[in-house]
Amino acid sequence: MRDGAEAPIRIRAVGRAVSGKNRFFISDESGHLMVTATERSEVAKLSPGDLVEVEGLADRSLEKISLKDATVRYVGKGYSKPPLPVTAIEAKSYFAELIEVESLLITNQLEKNWLLLRNGGSIFRVRYRDNDHS
Repeated sequence: MRDGAEAPIRIRAVGRAVSGKNRFFISDESGHLMVTATERSEVAKLSPGDLVEVEGLADRSLEKISLKDATVRYVGKGYSKPPLPVTAIEAKSYFAELIEVESLLITNQLEKNWLLLRNGGSIFRVRYRDNDHS
């Protein structure tokens, strides 16, 4: 390959969550991965449990490897495991995995799409996707 460029990576996996217009998370028996798709991909139409085939380039700029500039092809319906229940402190060690943190709402900033929550002794902010306005 020229100039040290990596070959595209192709993976067939189950979609776990969609985050924004072009970012989503997939998993298979080997693990979990964040994918940033090209602008022309139709990520917003995906649902958790959809079986997809993605092809993109390895992005090693984050703490964990992810795929960037990916194209996405819907293959069919798959099985989506329920989210893993964790505490706020435990949540920091999960990347590209669907988790659930039981918490109390302290305040919200609806116009900024974030919530301030408390779980045990931890207070944390969560950004969320507004399906009506994204």
